[in-house]
Amino acid sequence: MEFLYPGILYALAALAIPVIVHLFNFRRHRLVYFSRIDLLKNLVQQTSKTNKLKHLVVLMLRILAFSALIIAFAGPYLPKSPNAIAKEENLISVYLDNSLSMSLKGANGSLFDEARQMAVDLAQSVNKNDRFLLITNDMLPEHEYTMTREEFIREIGSITPSTNTASVSVVHNRMKQLTLSESGARSAFLISDFQKTSADLANLIPDTAITTYFVPTIAQSYQNVFIDSCWLNSPVLFPGQSVSLTARVYNEGGTALKNQSLALLINNSRKAIANFDLEANSFSDIELRFVVNDEGWQNASLQITDFPVVFDDEMFLSFEVSGKLNVLEITGNTSGKWIEMLASGDPLFTLTRRNIFQLDFQSFVMYHLIVLNELEQIPDGLKFALDQYIEDGGKVLVAPAATQSARVYNQWLSGHGVSYAEVQDTTRTRVFSLQTAHPLFRDVFVSIPDNPDLPLVFKHYPIKVLRKENSLALITMINGGPFLSEISTGQGKIYMIPVPLNDNWTNFHRNPLFVPVFYRMAFLQPGSERLYHIAGNNSIIEIPFIPSNAEQIIKIAAPDSLIWIPQQRNFGGITQFSLSEGPVQPGHHRLISEDSTIAFFSVNLDRSESRLSCWSQDELTKEILSAGFEEQSALSASDIGKSGVKKLVNPGSMLWKWFVLMTLLFLLLEVLVLRFWK
Repeated sequence: MEFLYPGILYALAALAIPVIVHLFNFRRHRLVYFSRIDLLKNLVQQTSKTNKLKHLVVLMLRILAFSALIIAFAGPYLPKSPNAIAKEENLISVYLDNSLSMSLKGANGSLFDEARQMAVDLAQSVNKNDRFLLITNDMLPEHEYTMTREEFIREIGSITPSTNTASVSVVHNRMKQLTLSESGARSAFLISDFQKTSADLANLIPDTAITTYFVPTIAQSYQNVFIDSCWLNSPVLFPGQSVSLTARVYNEGGTALKNQSLALLINNSRKAIANFDLEANSFSDIELRFVVNDEGWQNASLQITDFPVVFDDEMFLSFEVSGKLNVLEITGNTSGKWIEMLASGDPLFTLTRRNIFQLDFQSFVMYHLIVLNELEQIPDGLKFALDQYIEDGGKVLVAPAATQSARVYNQWLSGHGVSYAEVQDTTRTRVFSLQTAHPLFRDVFVSIPDNPDLPLVFKHYPIKVLRKENSLALITMINGGPFLSEISTGQGKIYMIPVPLNDNWTNFHRNPLFVPVFYRMAFLQPGSERLYHIAGNNSIIEIPFIPSNAEQIIKIAAPDSLIWIPQQRNFGGITQFSLSEGPVQPGHHRLISEDSTIAFFSVNLDRSESRLSCWSQDELTKEILSAGFEEQSALSASDIGKSGVKKLVNPGSMLWKWFVLMTLLFLLLEVLVLRFWK
């Protein structure tokens, strides 16, 4: 008989304690005087011998019960004969964590090298006929098939660190799925550092058909400073504008840091730098201000200096600075020229004015903003073209006609969850409040006085909201009704005002508020705040206003000059690219067509790998116990040896149940002795 966990047998030494207590009577004797004991002498001797024998029997039964229980926990088994083992084919699944956090230094080199050596030792310690299944964070298709021991060891040598991450629950479920149809005994070994961000042990579901073991690798203690995320505080980007960028920097360590620096580079030229302090285990939002003088795509990066964890010290981002904005104004018979006066006086705008009978619907995709200015009718063709334009990310500003009922607009607007009241409200009112936190007004006002000069409203068509979940009042009047509403539909926006731009209805077009509102509507572009994508997240890249052409092949040029063709889809002037199947790596990427660059996008590593907090051996044991696994499922690196793994995979006939039954039997005999032995 052999044992899976022979170390537990040391607990048998504790059985000496009750033996000592029973053999030596530590009770103090009390002297009792009695007149004559001649008649009681034989009775006393007989009772004493009986009690001693009874106590010894009880002692023996208790020792046997606890001995059997300890042996049961040690995992006793009858080993199989070598011939029987050689004929069996067990299936052993191995998860080798090759994420970037495994590049940290352990007791014997990097954690990744230690994990690879464990996998090799595991393969060499089991039966040569056993089959192997390898899983990494890359989830490669070639790893979906079983391998021989030689193939497995050879494949282990070809695995390299990867930028991809995978949660433990996803890996465990994949192991169960890939081995579902396999015969024979199934075992799974998960070798990882078990970072708390990815080791979601509470989501694991044990499977009685597969025995799972968790083998943690232990890294040396490190303090890591990394750039977690960044965002532009203003989505409006045009040449010469002062722009504010905020970066969130984390300190994953127990020591406070002083005088750290964060640098911003744009097109390889340093544009800003900021110094900061960081408390232990905290983060700080650091603002950098810069000016971009050139229009077009800008490739930027944020950089800090940190050692020895360096894979998260740089964050890449790309953004476009608009040169000119194309605006289409669709006019009615009575439309004023306030939009034309505003746009024609600014070189940033290219304004096109068209009557409803002079429209080219195919050209809508080329415009950043479409204005419906006092239309007295909306043909069905225009409705369909506007719906498609908005669905694909376009923006439309609607101003009702002064000489016509709002019913004309409602036939189209009701499909987007909003409409105008068909009766005018002739009550004089004024604008009362603005949603200053909304991107439309962000960074517009340095400060707002107590009594600002806000637009007056002499009469209006009240805006009726039919679906509140996609509507927001950006400007509100004193009577509580919206003066400017934003309706989100598809990927685009509809902006509504309740008045025509006419002096008899309002002075909004003469108010200083009119200019920034119109500018912001034109500048705010769908996805303009998407500065970067995360590697391994199956991101979708959307580039607006690329003409749909079946013969046009868009390619991606990676930072290392590798060029590949992504999955792409063209619809309504929007071109989508999928990064799920390409060799995506951190850095700046180019979208090219016929050797010309169309756009840029940036990719960064998943910052969950930067959080180096891992489950310790004790914490790991508690977590897997809570998930329903046995305590012995948590192994240490020393347990992965030639003898230890072979016992786990080929244990032979397990005897622990018999020893549990023996424990219960001895306890039952003890109860009977105490109850019936008089």
